[in-house]
Amino acid sequence: WCMRDLAIYAPSAARFYSRVKSARGGGGAELQTILLARALAARGLSVAHIVYPVDDPAPLEPPAPAVVERGPPSGGHRLHPLREPANIYPALSKADARVVVVRGSGGYVVPAAAWCTLHRRAFVFAASNELDFDLDRPDRRRLTLSLYGRAVRRARRLIVQTEGQAELAREVFPALARSAARR
Repeated sequence: WCMRDLAIYAPSAARFYSRVKSARGGGGAELQTILLARALAARGLSVAHIVYPVDDPAPLEPPAPAVVERGPPSGGHRLHPLREPANIYPALSKADARVVVVRGSGGYVVPAAAWCTLHRRAFVFAASNELDFDLDRPDRRRLTLSLYGRAVRRARRLIVQTEGQAELAREVFPALARSAARR
């Protein structure tokens, strides 16, 4: 048994591990997680990349992260908030990492932060855009935004991409902003 150094949770990055190059799936944010995972593996870290199930997996050239598949997307189902942890928790357990990095403000942030708290693992939140700091969005329910805000506040580190995101972090998550690292 050997605990990994790091797990990156970016389920839509699955398409980048497939021989089938479909237009569906991840974009720039997910590609960035692939590059990060490969760079860290090249430095000798043990890295897991948690993704949706991969259709026709392509062979991985070393150094490469371990690809850990979680269950398929459960969005759109009325029990989605209850089904997501059932997909996320087993994948995080299988990845078994000291540090879990979550990118963006999706519905996976709350369950991932909860898993990290329960298992005493470091939780790192990496912002993908300015909306990740908007806790008053009209397109989200108040309860959802409240839980999301609490989850992000539990992060050990906050990663931002721009000075604008760093400023928003100082406004919205002031206690966490001092840990903000710019990529």
